[in-house]
Amino acid sequence: MSVVEIKDVGKTFEGGTTALEGIELAIGEREFVSLIGPSGCGKSTLLRIVGDLIRPTAGTVRVNGKPAPQARADRDYGIVFQDAVLYDWRTVARNISLPLELARCRRCSGSSSWADSRATTRGSSRAACSSASRSPAPSRSTPRCC
Repeated sequence: MSVVEIKDVGKTFEGGTTALEGIELAIGEREFVSLIGPSGCGKSTLLRIVGDLIRPTAGTVRVNGKPAPQARADRDYGIVFQDAVLYDWRTVARNISLPLELARCRRCSGSSSWADSRATTRGSSRAACSSASRSPAPSRSTPRCC
C-alpha cells in the first residue's frame, strides 16, 4: 500500500490559471521524495493538496489509505511550512502554545520559566526559535486537553 497516492490530480485556480494537470504519484512507506522544479511549477500547490489545505479540481489523493480530508481530520500527519508563521505580538512561548490553544487545550498549572518568557518574535524567526530552544526545559507536567 502507498502512504501517499495521487491519481490524475489537477488544480485550476479562479481566473483560469492551471497549476497542475494529470499528476500521478505513489509514495511508499519509508520512501524519501523531493519535489524539484522552477518557481511557480506547482510544487507547493501539490503539497497543499496532499495536506488537504486546498482541494484539487480533478483527481484523487489518498494518505495512509484514506481520502486526504479524512487523513487530515484523523491527524495522520503533520505539516511544517517552509516559512515560519509567527505572530510578532505574541511571546515566543505564546507562539509555541498556539496549536494547543487552537485545539482547546489548557496549559497546566506549574508552568515553567520558558512559558513565562517575555521574549517576542519580532525580527528573525531563527532568533525566536533559538531563544526558545535555549530556555530551560518545560516541567514534567503536560498540558491536558479539555
